[in-house]
Amino acid sequence: MVTIKSKEEAMSYHYVASAQPATAVRAAIVCNFLSASARNLVICKSNRIEVHEYDSEQGLVAAMDEPLNGRIVSLKSYRPPNESKDVLFILTERLLFCILEYDEQKKKITSRCTGSVKDKIGRPLDDGPQVAVDPNNRVISMRLYEGLFKVIAVDQGLKESVTMRMKELRVLDVQFLHECLKPTIAVLYNELDDTATRHMTSYT
Repeated sequence: MVTIKSKEEAMSYHYVASAQPATAVRAAIVCNFLSASARNLVICKSNRIEVHEYDSEQGLVAAMDEPLNGRIVSLKSYRPPNESKDVLFILTERLLFCILEYDEQKKKITSRCTGSVKDKIGRPLDDGPQVAVDPNNRVISMRLYEGLFKVIAVDQGLKESVTMRMKELRVLDVQFLHECLKPTIAVLYNELDDTATRHMTSYT
């Protein structure tokens, strides 16, 4: 016997999946990911990362295509202390992060560590998280909430973080300055009552 259900009951059993992988590029970086000598282009598309290798005859050649459990909002690379190749720092829209590395012996991408940078309080940014990596690979900075700034130390395995307050609210961009003895960020912002004028300040 076939039981006829109402439209609402029938829709509760529907399973929806994407047949076409995402094609819009969220972020792209160049780093030494597959080996110390390799120059790789890493692209993130929604919940996937693609790794490409440069070949002198064929140009860019697809090397890997890896799915992730979460929609990627930021992709960065850095080189841990005393290592010869880069790892990937990935942040998802739920403010979960992971560090991915390439295992040359097993020929696959593995997760070095995972964690959450979500706080119990704070107003999320309208434009999404802003992530930057210190040029000397000492710290990773994240602006996740209005008026707050989070810094994670790389040399401590991303296990400890410090949250600082920022008086600037209309922040346009945050980047690290080069050749500084201490990690120093430059903050580009404008005032609430003057959106035409740009200002810059720094934090150490």
